[in-house]
Amino acid sequence: MKTGSPLSEEEERQQVLQALRTFVVRYEPELQEVVRLIVGGTDCAFGAIAVVEDAGLRILASPVPSLLELACGSAFCSWTVLDDGGLIVRDARMDPRFDGNPLLTMEPPTVFYAGMPITVKGHRVGTVFVIDRLPRTPTEMEVEALRETAAICSELLETRLAEKRVQPESATQWLETTPEPREFSARVRAPQAALHPTTSLRVLYVEDNRINVILFEEAVRLCGGVELRIAESGADALAIAREWQPEVLVLDAHLPDTDGYALLPRLRALPELSDVPAYMCTADAAEHEERRAVAAGFAGYWSKPIDIGRVTDALNDLRQQTTSG
Repeated sequence: MKTGSPLSEEEERQQVLQALRTFVVRYEPELQEVVRLIVGGTDCAFGAIAVVEDAGLRILASPVPSLLELACGSAFCSWTVLDDGGLIVRDARMDPRFDGNPLLTMEPPTVFYAGMPITVKGHRVGTVFVIDRLPRTPTEMEVEALRETAAICSELLETRLAEKRVQPESATQWLETTPEPREFSARVRAPQAALHPTTSLRVLYVEDNRINVILFEEAVRLCGGVELRIAESGADALAIAREWQPEVLVLDAHLPDTDGYALLPRLRALPELSDVPAYMCTADAAEHEERRAVAAGFAGYWSKPIDIGRVTDALNDLRQQTTSG
């Protein structure tokens, strides 16, 4: 039972950190893809997903090896984990907290930092961050993307700990090599290894945010027995549905060429999809939006970042219903 004392909280945090020390970069392709996307999306020079320890940063994922920048960046990340709101430093040369930081004295200096805390089991233990050599003010969309990325990383790490997918502590390492980036297909994702290959369920996920796709793929991987295809637009979804006939639809509310509410009746107009169960998956986590989704004919409503356990439970139930039917 928690006592609420600072010591007990710190002991719990240290236990989480100890568990996270078992992660090795090359075993976490989802995290590598997430950080690659956030670096590209913000157009920054560098970024990483890191655990913040007393001795500095330990990197779980990064698109490029740069130990000097990572070691110097630990000062920024140490401030980031102090607050749920994260840390935005537009120009570190103007911030006395970072006087003397080698990032500011190297040529060219690195002066911009934006990071959000990663929370695991209720403790802020790491960060997802980007840095750049030019002062800048991030857009609201960029800040929200960082916040969403941190939430996704939290979900992924929580899942890993629950699975006990850990390596011996002696295998833990700093990032030393650049991982091979994975190719992303906007239209089709190969099925994950199924836990129950004889009871495969065809799921079409319509989503244009690649980070959200990664988290949904994680749910599919855990569920097993699911063949997943991805469409980034309503037009792609209709094309895939005509040739593939999915058994479950998962639609984002906001798409480049339409929205999930308008897309559902168009998909249901296809004879084979007239009674296929559909789920709304959106960041609009408001009670009235959930009521709207149910009224529009959706069987369920999943807010982002998705609850992996809730999604896997639903997919397992749907697969069993499809098999028994």
